[in-house]
Amino acid sequence: SSKKFFLGLFSVFLAFLVYFILPDNCPEAARRAAFVFVLAAFFWAFEIIPIYATSLIVVLLLILLLTKPDGVMGMDKNGYQMFLVPISSPVIMLFLGGFLLSAALTKYGVDSFLATKLLRVFGNKPFYLLLGFSFTAAFLSMWVSNTATAAMMFALLAPILWQFDKDDGFPKALVLSIAFGCNIGGIATPIGSPPNAIAIGFLIDYGQSVGFIKWMIHTIPFAIIILYFSTY
Repeated sequence: SSKKFFLGLFSVFLAFLVYFILPDNCPEAARRAAFVFVLAAFFWAFEIIPIYATSLIVVLLLILLLTKPDGVMGMDKNGYQMFLVPISSPVIMLFLGGFLLSAALTKYGVDSFLATKLLRVFGNKPFYLLLGFSFTAAFLSMWVSNTATAAMMFALLAPILWQFDKDDGFPKALVLSIAFGCNIGGIATPIGSPPNAIAIGFLIDYGQSVGFIKWMIHTIPFAIIILYFSTY
């Protein structure tokens, strides 16, 4: 749209303005990095183009402006690799695999099917109903994003909530059980929550390798214990 076009021009103008008003003693490489930072910040804030496209443009601009052989950073012809290596790190690939799995489960309704089947196992007694929603939310959050799991679980919960009186406190407990379940289940697998993968990346940097199965062996018992006592 014309509005986004003018916002884009305004963002470019501000980026150039920051580039030129920086002190003279500021290194050229820092000035160019500031130009890219301001441009990316406004493109992200106003969503002038899709957010993921802005992310790719940032990498491209940094390569073009900073890694030219014998340029401002004094790099050789392979200097561009310093901006591409982080994108291809094992942690990023783990993120990508988790997002693809989550998208596939959601697209084909596998997550909803599993949730419905799991809830039937727990029956309709209050404690078991709470445990069922918590366990189902936790299990799905191991593979699907916490936000997507919560949205789906609340959709399944809505018909049940209408059966209770407004003064009954049990519906509140059911809603909280989903919130707790999603957060607890997120710790059980490396792809359950982004901080898990980031932690694995830091451990790898310090020479400690934690595989997918090894992570689950250590975290699933812990998650089950927390899940039970949070429900109880």
